[in-house]
Parts: sequence; C-alpha cells; structure tokens
Amino acid sequence: MRYAGRGSRRRRLADARRPRPHRLPRRRPRPCRVRGLRRRDRRQPGPGRRDGRERGGPFRAVSLVDDRGAAATAVRGPHRAFARRVSLADIPPADAAALAQHTATIDAWIDRQRRDNPALAAADRDESLRRWYIRLRGEERDFVAIWLTLGEYTLGYETYFMPAPEERVADVHELLLRSNHGLYGMGFAIGGEDALYLVGHMPLAALSEQELDRIVGATYAYVERWFRPAMRLGFGGRFRG
Repeated sequence: MRYAGRGSRRRRLADARRPRPHRLPRRRPRPCRVRGLRRRDRRQPGPGRRDGRERGGPFRAVSLVDDRGAAATAVRGPHRAFARRVSLADIPPADAAALAQHTATIDAWIDRQRRDNPALAAADRDESLRRWYIRLRGEERDFVAIWLTLGEYTLGYETYFMPAPEERVADVHELLLRSNHGLYGMGFAIGGEDALYLVGHMPLAALSEQELDRIVGATYAYVERWFRPAMRLGFGGRFRG
C-alpha cells in the first residue's frame, strides 16, 4: 500500500498485526493420516484374506463384470493339469497274435486287389521281413511301386518317387516340401543317394482294409500329380514328358 501523503515510499500499516473482530482465525495444518471406515465394508477382504484367496488355500475364480453386460466366466488358474504327451513307450508292442492278425488283414486286401483292381500289375510278399511289394500301372508314370512294412508299432509305407535332381535342386525340393502340407498320411523325403521318396506310417490300431485303400490310393494320386512337374524342374530338357 502506498502512502498518500509523500512520494512512493511504502510503509506498513500500524494496525496490520492487530486482531480484528471480523477476521477468521487462521487454519492450522492437520496431521496427514488415512481415515479408516468405522465398519468394514462387505467388499473389503476379511482378516487372513489377500488377493481373493484364503490363507494357504487355492486361488478362487475371479469374475469380471461389465457395467452393461453379464458376469464373465471364471478365469482358470495355472494350477489346472496340463495335457500329457503321448509316447510310444506307453503303447505296448504288438505280440505274435496281433501281428498274425494284421498280416491276415494285408493279405486279404491284396487278394481283393488282384480280383477287383485292373491297375494292379504285381504283388509279392517277403515273409521274413513282414514286407509286401505292390506295383500299380500309372498314366503320368509307367508304374508306381509301393512297399508296405509291418512293424511292432506301425505299418510303414514308401514309394520311390524320382532320382536325385540334376538341375534346380532347390526348386525341386521347394516344390515337393510345399506340397507336403496337403498330403494325407505321408510326405516327400530325401533318401539314399539323394533320391526322393514318398514315406509315411500309420499306427497298427488304425490298420484296416479301408485304410489300406486310402493309403495306396493317395500314394498313386500324389505320384501322378507331382511326378512330371518335379522331373521337368530337376532334369530340364533331358526329361521328355
């Protein structure tokens, strides 16, 4: 406040510190503390509870509720059991009686092919190895030869597809590997001398004449589908077809 009488010199009022009846008392600072509830709210966990579970007990299911929707389903905790891996060690090998039954199934299927399938050119069996040889007449390829091998756990099957490519090897491998995704029960693989094969296995529990129809029919169809494209890539002008 400036003094009205002389210059611009400031001075303090004489009664600045005197108490005035119309002034409110100055508020004193209160100690900072958290005010508790007089009664425990029902939403508060009781003694001994933390994070929605009993002391020493398992987690409870937590429901998430939307303001405008129904309650969500319970969240499953990590204490649930995980799926086990299936190992061949858990499956006993086939005994002599089971192998004899599977052998009879394959023999009966081959006998039916001899009667009903005009594409069957030859069929033979190696009893010492529990192995069968099947030769089918093809259209894109002259013959399709399939080997069936009966093991103690699975039936293996393989077909010689083509010799090792001499040109554009990476392109041939890429073509066949990409086709593996759509094949039934088998896939292209590299064998001896870098030749290419169609190979697969099925569990003995699935072995039946109907499944043999599917496997042999699929092998024949895949050779017919991919033989010429792969040979054109792998041998160029040397392959005429």
